Amino acid sequence: MRAPYAALQQRARRLARGLPAALLGLTGGLIWAALPTSRGRAIACALSCVALVLVWCVRRADPPPDPVLAACNAALTRANARLAALAATDALTALPNQRALGDILEREVDRARRYGRGLAVLVLDLDHFKALNDGHGHAAGDAALRDLAVVARAALRDIDVLGRWGGEEFVAIVPESAGVNAVALAERVRLAVASRVWGTGGGVHLTCSIGVAVYPHDATDGVGLIEQADHAMYTAKRAGRNRVCLAGDPAVAALAAPTQGSASRAETALAGTVEALAALLEVRDPESGAHGRAVDALARRVALALGLDAAEARMVGYAGRLHDLGKMGVPDAVLRKSERLDADEWALLRRQPVVGADVVSRVPALRTLAQVIGASLERWDGRGYPQGLAGVAIPLGARIVAVADAYVAMTTVRPYQPVSAGAGTRGGAGGAATLCGEPIRSAGGGGA
Repeated sequence: MRAPYAALQQRARRLARGLPAALLGLTGGLIWAALPTSRGRAIACALSCVALVLVWCVRRADPPPDPVLAACNAALTRANARLAALAATDALTALPNQRALGDILEREVDRARRYGRGLAVLVLDLDHFKALNDGHGHAAGDAALRDLAVVARAALRDIDVLGRWGGEEFVAIVPESAGVNAVALAERVRLAVASRVWGTGGGVHLTCSIGVAVYPHDATDGVGLIEQADHAMYTAKRAGRNRVCLAGDPAVAALAAPTQGSASRAETALAGTVEALAALLEVRDPESGAHGRAVDALARRVALALGLDAAEARMVGYAGRLHDLGKMGVPDAVLRKSERLDADEWALLRRQPVVGADVVSRVPALRTLAQVIGASLERWDGRGYPQGLAGVAIPLGARIVAVADAYVAMTTVRPYQPVSAGAGTRGGAGGAATLCGEPIRSAGGGGA
């Protein structure tokens, strides 16, 4: 550590030895200017000569450069540069660490504020990472994090900055991006992760949940953007994982859960139970996975728009996620038939709300969903099933799920979807208020 200071001390001594000569030279110049007589000029010349002699003596006294000292200084400079890089780099993934990300984010916020440019922050978290660590060991977990860094980095743009925030949580700083573009980019990252077969554990499929926050809509500083994106990411976790949530989405408020105490543990357990049942159904009927998630998200938005509180909207969403659970009792030949179903096959399919309601009623925490799921295929005009309920006799939650289910069904193709399904009797964007029988209180949350 003394090498650079020794060089500085050597320079200081050299300057100190040369200072008298400089002062003498300056004094001679002043005398020459102040006393334009022959005597004054003679004194000035004498002082200048003395100054030149002193300078010559100082230069003769300077030792030649020490090559060993120069090599030590160069090595120390390189070591300091490596230390600076290590202080800003995550050792496991070689990405910027939390400290470096914070500095980069503050600079990007300043730039966005100064020039009125777009900026978004993505918080990405690997789903079920603890189970991966516990089941396959920490080495497998570390390998998964390294692979995740590579996959996510490849899915992002060149101008985006990806770093590891801590644990299994990563942060992407996305400049020049508005809300819609940022969500699309986050979806691209999510799909890249979900579609990859990971070498960890002999080849497994892993997923991630992503929260998105946009400047200045969600926050006006770096810390606020990270917090909002983090909240949105945990909302995606509670909504079933493997999805993207925008911080400004009303569904984020609907899914906000307590963060401490037994209430949080109970909510986590409930969400896990819903996800387990949904995963079981998806194995039986792969198409039900994406459909159930879409119905879940849309049902929550409609519930919020109708004025239901966050807890009620969350439960309606869970009902939407599991509304097809009764398909477990429908034969594969019916589920996978590509032609129009005959009368007997429709009779089998119509058993699904009864079967689904029976299944969830056996789970104490989900019993309140049984009535909603059991009536989710009723119709406003009374021509639904299984009970033929009509109008407000249909539970509101079931009406909301029916709206979401019908809208998603009409925008996709399913083998048993009737060609003549109408928006006015069951669902659709325009039929939401009619079917639910309730006025829409806020257009801000209406995604139907």
